[in-house]
Amino acid sequence: MADEVGLTVSVIGTPAEEVGNGSGKILLLERGTFRGIHAAMMVHPAPFDLLKAKIIAASNPFGPRVLPMS
Repeated sequence: MADEVGLTVSVIGTPAEEVGNGSGKILLLERGTFRGIHAAMMVHPAPFDLLKAKIIAASNPFGPRVLPMS
């Protein structure tokens, strides 16, 4: 389907996401991994199906933000 509309789909794993101050997503961002990406989706796989997840970590009470990419 992506080929039909001229898109490239990339799957990027996040190393050491919740360990220390050098979180995986921050390191990937600082090293240019997301350069040229126009949209992103975060998924946490689990060994079961779940319609509505219970929040077990911090959340952003202000909702999503759209930031310009340089």
